[in-house]
Amino acid sequence: MPSGIPGFDGALGGGFYESSTVLVSGVAGTGKSTFSAHFLADACARGEKALYVALEQSPDEFLRNTAGIGLRLRPYVSKGLLHFHALRPTAHGLELHLTRIHQLVEELEPAVVVVDPITSFLGMGINAEVTSMLVRLIDFLKTKQITLYMTSLSEDGGINDRAGANISSVVDTWLVLRNPERDGNRVPTLVIVKSRGMAHSSATHEFAITSKGVALKTGSTA
Repeated sequence: MPSGIPGFDGALGGGFYESSTVLVSGVAGTGKSTFSAHFLADACARGEKALYVALEQSPDEFLRNTAGIGLRLRPYVSKGLLHFHALRPTAHGLELHLTRIHQLVEELEPAVVVVDPITSFLGMGINAEVTSMLVRLIDFLKTKQITLYMTSLSEDGGINDRAGANISSVVDTWLVLRNPERDGNRVPTLVIVKSRGMAHSSATHEFAITSKGVALKTGSTA
């Protein structure tokens, strides 16, 4: 399936496999939610149903912020293609959250599910409990042949953020977004850490978030 970002599918080796699990991690402000919005928009444009599990932003905030960068998702809500499940992780236990997501999947039958960000679950229990919950969610969606797209907040911009590191062995594609400083300016970059079964790029790719969404810059650094 397409990533929804122009020019990025080639770096991935063709895109994502259907019913695979994608993880996008990075520090705050690197564009994780924007990447997920592109994925949602592309799925809905193909006429597929999508479920967005919002753990930090409200649906209105997400729709407003994405509209500001040229991704107009509200019409897909009106058409019944894009559905939101907004929750505060601390409002209920992990098991209840997992059960509710299962119920929504059974009711809506989406082709894709986005959880943004999974790191919000870390305040609800020890790492092992959160990892177990996420692995069970991954397994459930794979049996339903649903593609899962997750974001994870990293503290240091590396590949060792707690949520990402704990499930890295079970995700199919792992993207890391960084925002290093160069000549006094922040330069957004992405690295494809892994993408099973795909001849993906191993380069560091620069990108920009524009009025039309994510734009990959031509050329890359190894």
